[in-house]
Amino acid sequence: MAIEAGYLGYAVVNGLKVRCTDFNVKMVQNVLFYDHIIGLRDSVPTSILGSKGDNASWNEQKIFYRPGTKIVEGSVSFPLLETSASAFYIDACKGNDINVDLFYGCHSGKEFKRCKVNTYSFTATAGEGGTVTASIMGIDVEDGEDVEIYDTAEKIITWDEIKISGAGANTGIVSLDFTINNNCIPIYTAGNNISTPLLAKEIRVGMQAVTGSISFYNEIGPEDGFVESEEPRTITVKAGIFSATLTVLYQYPERSGQVPAYVRTIPFVGVGRAVT
Repeated sequence: MAIEAGYLGYAVVNGLKVRCTDFNVKMVQNVLFYDHIIGLRDSVPTSILGSKGDNASWNEQKIFYRPGTKIVEGSVSFPLLETSASAFYIDACKGNDINVDLFYGCHSGKEFKRCKVNTYSFTATAGEGGTVTASIMGIDVEDGEDVEIYDTAEKIITWDEIKISGAGANTGIVSLDFTINNNCIPIYTAGNNISTPLLAKEIRVGMQAVTGSISFYNEIGPEDGFVESEEPRTITVKAGIFSATLTVLYQYPERSGQVPAYVRTIPFVGVGRAVT
């Protein structure tokens, strides 16, 4: 039996092929129960379909139910690679509509339509490569076409190739992580939609929030009183074709009484046009 090269599956986003370490995006639909309407010993009129009538019998909860609305939800995780490091980032910043194709076993696949990036999380740690997890929210899914195996070799971007610079972020960095949260909301219409039953009409991007933290060895860290200053700082991150500029305010760090190595972690929050 031949062993196929490459990961078990990969995603295609805006033409970029992303080798996934995890891809759990799927269509979600829950059954909705109205168990607040009828209690355990409530009786209901005989005219209601499936009821036992007004005879003081024990009436089960969850008599009233209906299929819930459908939504595509899930996340994609992948390491930073030379050709796909920027996947999902610009779409997360701008709230773009995207189609995401997943090919598993390097053959069959699914096409997730009219998606938005709900959250985008970037993590880089000294001695390790960078990783990204992007959670998406979409409207529909279809079976994809068979494709050829994707076995092109790609180099993982390691810590020494990740450049972090900017005000107060120049030396002694242990790790950096940040998350873009678009607070996406699915928009539905009342009544039956014959053409797209129980599917959302659109995905709306809410108020964008950016949070994260940066860790420094020992007392090395931002200069000029980062806690007292109200002036935003700029952190630039570059990793291959990936490039992000964060405009942040540093927050007061928590102090730990005992740690194996003295590492100071400083949280920050995005302000203004936080990511570009």
